[in-house]
Amino acid sequence: MTNEKIPPGYKKTDVGVIPEDWEVKNFDNILISIPTKDYQLQTTEYKNIGKYPIIDQGQKSIVGFSDREEKVFFDIQDGVIIFGDHTRIVKYYIRPFIVGADGVKIIKRKKEVVDLKYVYYYLNLHKIPETGYNRHFKFLKEMNFLLPPLPEQRAIVRVLSDVDKLIECLDKLIEKKKLIKKGAMQQLLTGKKRLPGFKGEWVKKKLGETGYCQSGNGFPLKYQNLKTGVYPFFKVADLSRKGNSIFLKFSNHWITEDIRRKIGAFVFPQNAIIFAKIGAAIFLERKRILFQNSCIDNNMMGFIIDSSQADYRFIYYIFNTLSLSRLVESTALPSISKNNIENLEISLPPSLEEQQAIAQILSDMDAEIEALEKKKEKYEMIKKGMMELLLTGKVRVKEENGKIRRLRV
Repeated sequence: MTNEKIPPGYKKTDVGVIPEDWEVKNFDNILISIPTKDYQLQTTEYKNIGKYPIIDQGQKSIVGFSDREEKVFFDIQDGVIIFGDHTRIVKYYIRPFIVGADGVKIIKRKKEVVDLKYVYYYLNLHKIPETGYNRHFKFLKEMNFLLPPLPEQRAIVRVLSDVDKLIECLDKLIEKKKLIKKGAMQQLLTGKKRLPGFKGEWVKKKLGETGYCQSGNGFPLKYQNLKTGVYPFFKVADLSRKGNSIFLKFSNHWITEDIRRKIGAFVFPQNAIIFAKIGAAIFLERKRILFQNSCIDNNMMGFIIDSSQADYRFIYYIFNTLSLSRLVESTALPSISKNNIENLEISLPPSLEEQQAIAQILSDMDAEIEALEKKKEKYEMIKKGMMELLLTGKVRVKEENGKIRRLRV
């Protein structure tokens, strides 16, 4: 659809071309913000169990519980939207709850011309621009909302809710698989459970007997941002980059052999284990395996495994049971040292074959979890595409006799 040619059944408005029976409404036409002061609870009063959930402006759906009934927001007949004034996170909730600390806006519908869950989906499609840790509610109040007739809103909500249920089921399955893997690690990496065909006592060793630590190098700005080269040059942010959850594969920076020699960068071999060694990133406890020979910056450290002593995947899983943040030295800037890591005591099976067999089982579990996460991402992309079509009127739907039917437009 373009501004030059308006299809039959559509009309031109200030916000674009929309179906003729759709309306454009602003916040004050259809919604109302409820003061939250009487329902707020300080973080220090949160409990792990309780009668009522506590909802704040963060990513988690529930951050705690409380039994303080005088703090509960009960007016939720049609559900409410919870908007994070600082975070811009939007939630839809249909049960009594308590407001967590500051920055939460409770939004209810003012008129029955709108389904509040339709507004929830609309806000998730039309993201408010980020302005840092500032207040964003004023931008929400300036928004225009495209509203189909109420029956069509409800049909759209039903379609998108069905996809949400699929995503939620996958979330639960992923969490279940992660718990199973965690239990397997506790059993297999300690020798509490032995695999068939393996015997002999496990041995205690210093981590440094299976390899050694090596710090990364400084990375001058003038050499950064090359997209091709011989070696990827990883920075701390790459530990959280999509696609790098186990193996470090993707980097924004590459260097040539000539540049590597100029800056004296150490080449870390494939299968080295990489982690943060300086700053707050240590406390995130992220450990990754190098997918290929690479360089890393001086905020990180690598553990290079002696393949005659240990299987790199087994040591990687051992690293994931270690809390490196406990080794932080008391300085102005948090840091961990090579000696403290290498002196950690670990237990090893008596043979490389048993290490490899254990690592294979855990790797298979990781592969299963990764496949489920990719499937979830696929559904999330499908949902996003459906929202872009349904919430703009490019595709019309109608509910008839309990079934959703797509209308010809």
